[in-house]
Amino acid sequence: MEAENTSALAAAWKDLLHADLPAPEKRAELLAFAERSVNDAPRLALTWVPELIEQARLAGDPHPERDGYWLRSMGHHMLSEYDEAIAVLREGVDMALAWNDDELLGQMYAGYGGVYLSLGDFEQALSYGQQAMRFLKDGEHAVYRGWLVHGFGVGYFELGDTERARAYFEESLGIFEANHYPVGMARALIGLGNICHKNGQHKEAIGHLERAMGLFREARNVTGEARAQHDTGVVLMDEGRFDESERFLLESLSVRRQVNNQRAVSTSLLSLGRLYARTGRFDEAETAFADALAIADDLGVETRKFEVREALARLAEERGDVAGALQHYKAFQEAKERVFGDELRVRLSRLQIRTAMEQSEKEARWMRERNEALLEQNERLESLLAELRAAQEQLVQSEKMISLGQLTAGIAHEIKNPLNFVNNFAALSVELVDDLIAFMDAHEGDTIRATRDELEELLTDLRSNAGRIQQHGKRADRIVHGMLQHARGVSGEWREVDLNGLIEEYAGLAYHGARARDMSFNVTLEKSMDPAIGRVRMVPQDIGRVILNLLSNAFYAVSARKALGEAGYEPRVHLSTWLDGDFAVVRVEDNGAGVPETVQARIFDPFFTTKPPGEGTGLGLSLSYDIVTQGHRGMLRLDTSGAEGAAFELALPAGDAPS
Repeated sequence: MEAENTSALAAAWKDLLHADLPAPEKRAELLAFAERSVNDAPRLALTWVPELIEQARLAGDPHPERDGYWLRSMGHHMLSEYDEAIAVLREGVDMALAWNDDELLGQMYAGYGGVYLSLGDFEQALSYGQQAMRFLKDGEHAVYRGWLVHGFGVGYFELGDTERARAYFEESLGIFEANHYPVGMARALIGLGNICHKNGQHKEAIGHLERAMGLFREARNVTGEARAQHDTGVVLMDEGRFDESERFLLESLSVRRQVNNQRAVSTSLLSLGRLYARTGRFDEAETAFADALAIADDLGVETRKFEVREALARLAEERGDVAGALQHYKAFQEAKERVFGDELRVRLSRLQIRTAMEQSEKEARWMRERNEALLEQNERLESLLAELRAAQEQLVQSEKMISLGQLTAGIAHEIKNPLNFVNNFAALSVELVDDLIAFMDAHEGDTIRATRDELEELLTDLRSNAGRIQQHGKRADRIVHGMLQHARGVSGEWREVDLNGLIEEYAGLAYHGARARDMSFNVTLEKSMDPAIGRVRMVPQDIGRVILNLLSNAFYAVSARKALGEAGYEPRVHLSTWLDGDFAVVRVEDNGAGVPETVQARIFDPFFTTKPPGEGTGLGLSLSYDIVTQGHRGMLRLDTSGAEGAAFELALPAGDAPS
């Protein structure tokens, strides 16, 4: 099958090479064809490099040899010739710097990341991947960026961080779908299938893998199809369907041997050895493991070494060979420590928290040292960074203004009720005074005693109206006075505050603010307030903003679900407080659509929002998180244990304020 595919690729290349096309168009077609073919026929693709360079020269490229670097590095990578691949990548980086070619530089860093990922050196892979992202533009190089994001997913999956891996695989799937790239889509689906398999969701895993296999066949990508076959065989093995599993694994191994991707061959041998061991075919298992270990030793792939050593140790235990098992377990632990040791974890953690801005500044400094001719470009980058910081500050201020707008709308509606009472009773009082004057005119000659009852009735009504005016006027005065206190409070001023009272106040403002935006909005607001909380030391303006944000989000969630027209659905938000040790806890729970599992880990990230474009800045929860955790040494978390909707819990120290 692979030989036929190689012959077809060679014939297609020859036809394209002799096609009557303008030189630039032919160069682009040949390059795209070579990049699509290198996975299935890496040795053949390497022979095309001289012709590819010649076509670039005919197209007028001042650096025609640049087209060969990516193809050469990928060809050697697919053949598991890692030293040769790294040598090509090193030369490509030097040339990219000399030519001031950011695109080539990004491609070379991406290539480095792929090689080190295959070797199991996740620190190097992540570092080079981050550097590549700086040079590959989002639109122009979307597919390259998709592969980088996919590579991050593979790295985190190997490190056992399935949630972060899932987020990267889903992100890469979205990029590939948007760019109609079936091979990338299939690879992302394989990653998601492996996560489902690891979580014991075999049916879902098979679904992802079958879809990936179909996409590979559609693209005539035999190496990709072999990967999907292998992973399907592994899932079937764990389901106890051993005959089907062996068929898939052997088909995958056959293709991988023909392509001569030795690392992939070692993967198939390891899986076959595990299948043979589980079915009691110990001699065949030992042979498969030994062959896999020999390839891993030859390639220097540490992850494969410790996987095979562990498998050999388990096989020795099954056979009762205690000494052999001990020897293999010792080698397994040594190899695993080299890949997943504590020192590496610390370095990886440092890499993960490196921000894009710091990386950009580092790259700017590095590029200036390597080539003074890039000074103007670096100044432009620094100017863009300054604009980015200014834009970020504007977004923060925008989020604060949104909160102020919600507060203002709530105050306007809150104060509207007492003002309506004042106006209505004042109008009634004017009418009563007119009635009184008319009555007195009509009874001018009568004695006071004869008209006393009627006069007393009118005056009593007038006194009652005046009392109502005074009552609601004082209520309006209290609202205005309270809001002025909040508005005039000094930022960072700590005060003892009745927490339940503060929550009640902002709950009313949030509700009236929602009504101001949508007069049809309605919700059942349930409250369970523990009076034992009492007064808590805080910056009330800041905590009020957090409460307002959490409730506004809850109201938005139930309103959005209500708009779907779900039969029998009634919007409900539950607000509760209680004491938990040294903390005062506030819980805001809604029965809206909830927060998808795929985005829960990012819910407090700056600029991340689940709302449609134009309906959120992505800063509300991020700023709230900072106010609570940094400003008040408290906790803010999303509780995902409920059956539906979302629940956020805010915990504040019930003791003294932070110094």
